[in-house]
Amino acid sequence: MGRSALVSRYLVNDDVWKHVRFPYVRYIVQEGLYVDYLSGVKGLATKIAEEGVEKAVPKELRKIFPIDFAITQEFLSTVVIHGTADRVIEVGEGEKLVKKLESVRGVKVKYYPMEGKDHVFDWTLFECEDDTEDREESTVILADCMKTLDSYVA
Repeated sequence: MGRSALVSRYLVNDDVWKHVRFPYVRYIVQEGLYVDYLSGVKGLATKIAEEGVEKAVPKELRKIFPIDFAITQEFLSTVVIHGTADRVIEVGEGEKLVKKLESVRGVKVKYYPMEGKDHVFDWTLFECEDDTEDREESTVILADCMKTLDSYVA
């Protein structure tokens, strides 16, 4: 049973899911607070939702919003995994990113729309067995995603 080389190098210890900080990280992501914490600006995520990125984001913070301000030929190879039933970030936003990346010559991008999945869906890295025929669709996609990531660093 072969695993992706990337998965083999970075296997997640089961204890990480039990770490005392994990619920906080998950909460930050689920509640859309990540932008506020990343930028240091309380309420920025709400302001973006109300006014749009172009209007709400000050110049000094635009570098942390690559989809809107920083996609160039130097942008790193990217994998986008997005649930089509995402209630936090519209699937159109993921598709917007993919289209922008595809439009820049030299930038590699692979898009994995996850049919019917919401914003937070769980995969177990140990399910990425390359030679298992009857895997759930998400596991097949994850295995392909890991191969894609491996190809980016090969």
